[in-house]
Amino acid sequence: MADRHIKEATHYYSKSGEPVYETPSADGSKMVKTTLAHARKKKLMPSVTTVLKMMDKPSVTEWLIDLYLKGIFGLKREWETFSDFDEFKKFAQDSIRVERESAAKAGTDIHAMIGSCFEQNLKHSNPDIVAICKKVKQYFDAMGCDRYDFEISFASKMGYAGCVDMRCFSGEDIMYIVDFKTTNEKQYPKIIKKPYDDYRMQGAAYSAGMFPLWKKPQFVNWIINRDNLDQHEPYTWKQADLEDGLEMFLHVLSYWELKNKYSAAEEF
Repeated sequence: MADRHIKEATHYYSKSGEPVYETPSADGSKMVKTTLAHARKKKLMPSVTTVLKMMDKPSVTEWLIDLYLKGIFGLKREWETFSDFDEFKKFAQDSIRVERESAAKAGTDIHAMIGSCFEQNLKHSNPDIVAICKKVKQYFDAMGCDRYDFEISFASKMGYAGCVDMRCFSGEDIMYIVDFKTTNEKQYPKIIKKPYDDYRMQGAAYSAGMFPLWKKPQFVNWIINRDNLDQHEPYTWKQADLEDGLEMFLHVLSYWELKNKYSAAEEF
């Protein structure tokens, strides 16, 4: 489960919705990371997150600027030791790389631990993760859900694919699609009140991707403060927001297709 989530960020899927992480090299001697060239040749579909990487995300930009400014401020005593700007720039970038990678890893680890906790019937060595999972289950049990599944991939005839974190059912009907999001202490209060547009675009794409098989579900972002795991809340998107979000996503998908001169929808 953890492996799938790690690679979902930039990934391709088969027409049947199976993830294609690697592809045989040209000479067949080894497996290599699947690229756009492989996708064109094998008629693979881009993931939702791959498509959304076409967008600028102001919140991410703000976070990166903060990291750079903190890094530069921390180097103020060493400025005069650098011979030129490029040397200083490289040192500054290296100094914040650990923090960037740590934040990314924390989000991935939290997703993996939540999945593991649910698979083990709400048991885990991390009590904070257990508390999150219990609150999630209590919340959706109260909504009438009696069955759950996790890390379900799909492919859409519209030319994209993806993997949802969790689905909640009542009988045979899907009721909720759930996507866990992690953020930092600074952003958490803002996001729980108004999540970012790319969250609803992702949710809309997931919902539409499964709509041919299921009744129209509700989409929930479960937002977690990775700096303080006691803070986590659900945000349920209104259907009108998801309808707008799907239109927004399809425009970005068109941009991705035009830029890359490739449409999986044509080949489905």
